[in-house]
Amino acid sequence: MPELGRQAAHVLVDMVSVSDPGLGDSPGSGSAVPLAARRFNEIEAVSLTVNDETEATHLDMSYVLGPTAVLITWLVRQLELHAGVRQETVLVAAREFLDSEDT
Repeated sequence: MPELGRQAAHVLVDMVSVSDPGLGDSPGSGSAVPLAARRFNEIEAVSLTVNDETEATHLDMSYVLGPTAVLITWLVRQLELHAGVRQETVLVAAREFLDSEDT
């Protein structure tokens, strides 16, 4: 994993660590997202380029998306190893959670 990807993955873990589910806080709410966005900018994990001639923009988030997939895959594997839950079961449950009113 490239160094920027490793740093971005740490930002994702930080988002989870600063949330407090007991207070109704989640990584997607509260101050975690603005803090993560600022940190992604600081480490230059996200870049935006604009073509001056065409004014077309290009957003490169590969240093965030790649490590996100690696981290999610690792976490699902940990559930398989330590809780005996199959990957398919975890992924179905994740999709159900995303489509529920709990998100």
